[in-house]
Amino acid sequence: MSKGIKIVLIIGPLVLGAYLSTLQNLTDNTKTIIWIICLLICIYGIFGVIKKEKKEKRDGRKNYYNKRLSERHESFHIGKPISYINGLGENPLLKDSFNEGKNYQEKSKFKDAIIEFKKFLSHPQTTESNRVAANILIGNCYHALSKLKDAERHYKKALSIATRVKDNNEKLQGTATALENIGLVYSILGRTKKSLKYHQRSLKIYQKIGDELFTANQLHTIGHINKKLGRLKKALKYHQQALGIYRKIDDNSHTANQLSSIGFIYRDLDKPKKALKYHQQALDIYRKIGDDSPMANQLSSIGHIYRDIGQAEKALKYYQQSLEIHQKKGEELFTANQLDQIGLMYSILGKPEKALKYHQQALEIDRKICPELGIGMPTTLDNIGHIYIELGKPEEALNYLKQALDIFKSIGAQQQTENVSRNIDIILKEKPLINIKNIKIQVCNPDGKTY
Repeated sequence: MSKGIKIVLIIGPLVLGAYLSTLQNLTDNTKTIIWIICLLICIYGIFGVIKKEKKEKRDGRKNYYNKRLSERHESFHIGKPISYINGLGENPLLKDSFNEGKNYQEKSKFKDAIIEFKKFLSHPQTTESNRVAANILIGNCYHALSKLKDAERHYKKALSIATRVKDNNEKLQGTATALENIGLVYSILGRTKKSLKYHQRSLKIYQKIGDELFTANQLHTIGHINKKLGRLKKALKYHQQALGIYRKIDDNSHTANQLSSIGFIYRDLDKPKKALKYHQQALDIYRKIGDDSPMANQLSSIGHIYRDIGQAEKALKYYQQSLEIHQKKGEELFTANQLDQIGLMYSILGKPEKALKYHQQALEIDRKICPELGIGMPTTLDNIGHIYIELGKPEEALNYLKQALDIFKSIGAQQQTENVSRNIDIILKEKPLINIKNIKIQVCNPDGKTY
């Protein structure tokens, strides 16, 4: 509601009452009645303005947190980079370093894994094909550390070296893997169109060598990117192609995942009943094959749909079921994600204190599993900052927003960096006496240390 309309609704009746009271042909009783009516109209206008502002604030909060829910889901939907081994573990000269590196990688000791994998690059018996594989493995470790620029550098090294590989099949496999992983990096960095180009190049190679599984995987990824670009019908086409291949090769897990992806597109097309149908099919498959983790994700997805159609309590029920599974399996990363989503739901419902509790639990887990998490933590920090804004605590809000800003900058997430910077500027304009440089922060570095 504009400022001018507010003034008219509140001041207008008073001006009218003042004018009418100056008329000489009206009795005092009539003037008194007119003043009472005008005052009642004024009071009604004040309450109307307050009600309208509350509604606008509530709708704005709902739209904001719906967007954050989508962003949080997006960070878990992008996927992980793939490896191209190519005999590294079979070569007796490289076997020990390869096994040691993989062991470190499985234990999330990515820095130690990088040291072992880099031994391949200087070993005199390492082939060009081995160097392609090693650079991809090193890139994957940097990706896990959220050092996306370093990851990109090694993937591109792998891409360059692959041109010198003599065996054509090995050349194509190494090239396709490097292209796919570069695409994933650009997707995280928000360079969606550039990401799409790399995935399309990767798809052509997988189709050429007849690898149906990886062809379907690329069709899925390209479908997802088109969805991000708002090309929903095109995205649906790619996902349906991928679904056909997964069903053909009898891959139940990927079939369920594809059904879920199609469900999300129908959700974006504002067809919640059709979306629910696909997510339910996916959930049934995961239950049948006993795959708990993706089953929990489907429960969360169904919760999103119920949230969209205004059934908040039912949505929370599905979110809680999802959370219980992740907690039971000890999946800290997904537990943090689900806690964050529940927190966002409580924010939508106008319960910031309860929302804060869940976000803080998510942040505690995020920091515990740092350094391998680079997307969830700044998002959670940003969420907490917004809750403190809502609670009227700008100093606390700036504390968390500044932490989120630093991490978004460090991982090169341009769009998120701009959004957080804008929110910090708004707070500083409203509260100019706050000095952001004096705010004490604690940010988790990729090496696990804090400052």
